Amino acid sequence: MPRRIRMRVTRSVLLVTLGGVALAGCGTEVRDGTTTPSAGQSSSGSSAPSPTSTPTSTPVPTPDTTADGVVLLNERLSAGRAPGVAYVQAGGTVHLPDGTVREAAHDYNGFAVTGDLLVGGWYDNEDGKDYVDVETGGELTTTRMGQGIAQSASGKTIAWNTPDGTIQTAWDGGQVEIGKAKRGSTVTAVTGDGTCFEAESPSGGCAVYYAPRTGPARLTSSHGIDDIVGSRTLHVSDVAPNGDLASQTSVSDEGSCSGVQRAGRDKLRWETCDYSLFGFSPDGGHLLAGPAYLDGLGFADIQILDAATGEETASFRVPEGYIAGWTWESPDSALLVTYRDSWQMVRITTSGAAETALIWDGEDRDELERPWTLAMRPS
Repeated sequence: MPRRIRMRVTRSVLLVTLGGVALAGCGTEVRDGTTTPSAGQSSSGSSAPSPTSTPTSTPVPTPDTTADGVVLLNERLSAGRAPGVAYVQAGGTVHLPDGTVREAAHDYNGFAVTGDLLVGGWYDNEDGKDYVDVETGGELTTTRMGQGIAQSASGKTIAWNTPDGTIQTAWDGGQVEIGKAKRGSTVTAVTGDGTCFEAESPSGGCAVYYAPRTGPARLTSSHGIDDIVGSRTLHVSDVAPNGDLASQTSVSDEGSCSGVQRAGRDKLRWETCDYSLFGFSPDGGHLLAGPAYLDGLGFADIQILDAATGEETASFRVPEGYIAGWTWESPDSALLVTYRDSWQMVRITTSGAAETALIWDGEDRDELERPWTLAMRPS
């Protein structure tokens, strides 16, 4: 795979997934970390509040920022609402946005949920092989998996492959094989609005994007077509609701270049060599992005870009730490799993706000033992 992402240092915990999540704004207005006196109270605080006065609120700390405006994801972040996307917690529990908690068959390193269907990938430390669980209607099926799980922008279609390259798609209510890639290929993205049977599909079937070990990115579709994606397209990390692609166009020992490729065309809306592109927001308006060269355990900086122009709208950093997972939660927010002496789940927004969604309070876990895996899309 040409992206030079070597992040499965411990495969059972560090397979990073791509997909959709976004957040709502924090909604608390703070000026320089202080609040103004309420009506009926003197600024010195020496007089008693009048019967009509409202109590002052506890000041909420504003996030620390660098001189160039990068928001620091540290211990000063205020506590926010619970995660608005499903996640698997170490120990084998699935936590859904409505507060429901249920057992997970395994600690997944990548998973997707839609309706009554859960598809989760996991690594068996005993035999050194990858597996996929497909759970629906209370029934669980486990088979060998190739590389990669993907979920469509609608959230309704999920795809993965088997070790021999067979590409499998599933939705809430059915499954079907739609093609076969070369052995060693990685499934990276999928389109579809549920069923991949074209006669029943509201969007005309499904297409699965995959990256062979060498050569350009390819797609195979329910139309029976298998072809390259574009003359310069090496890797497709996500597909927007309008069909645009987050594509990698070049890679070298120094970094990579990426861009947004027009739906169904071999042309780019824009291109950058400053970022790697991860995934579109649920409405397709923004992109999560990271360093142009991804290597090692992880990276500390993540950006939100305007998907139409490639302009940066917000930038965040985990000081002396790293980001182990990410997903969109809403059109305006995303969730990150971060490590900095301890594990936190952090919410970031397209406007540059940040807050803590979860703090790990279980047994001590080092930087290789990620406690949460985020679902690829909101459910």
